[in-house]
Amino acid sequence: PWQSQGEAKQIRIALSYRIAKAAQNMLSLCMADDLETDGIKVIVIHPGALLTDMAPPDADLTPKESAKRLLNLLESNAFSSREFISLATRDRLPW
Repeated sequence: PWQSQGEAKQIRIALSYRIAKAAQNMLSLCMADDLETDGIKVIVIHPGALLTDMAPPDADLTPKESAKRLLNLLESNAFSSREFISLATRDRLPW
């Protein structure tokens, strides 16, 4: 039965988390549309599963390494507006 946590059938992610991520994605796309005429790029960056005290079992990236990759990405300017980029894999992710 449906629970207030709203977990999906195959994944255990709460409904509130999924709604917040969808809103964040839409905000990013709307900001990209609004700021395009000013020459401002808007991208979404996934930092990866970071090795912190609350890390998931698949975490393999330190916060320091993730931050270093973020700076390298921003300094390279090798991205277009509206991209969704993973710092862990350095791939462009599908929306």
